[in-house]
Amino acid sequence: MHISQKEWRAVIAFALGVVLLTSLPYAVGWGAAGADWEFNGFVFGVEDGNAYLGKMKLGVEGSWRFYLFYSPEETPSAFGLYLPHLALGQGVRLFGPPPAAELPTVLALVFRGGGWLQRCCWSWRLTSLLPGLWKARQREGWR
Repeated sequence: MHISQKEWRAVIAFALGVVLLTSLPYAVGWGAAGADWEFNGFVFGVEDGNAYLGKMKLGVEGSWRFYLFYSPEETPSAFGLYLPHLALGQGVRLFGPPPAAELPTVLALVFRGGGWLQRCCWSWRLTSLLPGLWKARQREGWR
């Protein structure tokens, strides 16, 4: 089914609103940080966030292969595992050594925001392919 430009504008505006709304806790955290308290950039799932930053650090160091860096034992590395995080770390390297401490976190949050935008648009596109939902949207005046 065809989705009009007006409808796409509404979807993108909604998606941007979701991204901005979900970014508020991160802005508050960075604003509250001071000399005696540092915000690492994560509000929910802090342990996962720190693990993602560790994977990005491997990319900053030039690696395209993931290995268990938090294990005292030597582990085999794997190419392609956690590739998005390694690629973001490689992107940080483009800014020259040493990267700002906040740069990997900022890139991770931008990546998250882009993911939200993409998910909202693809979800809307998927509903356009389902006949019952499409007719309901037409009745509501989305076209």
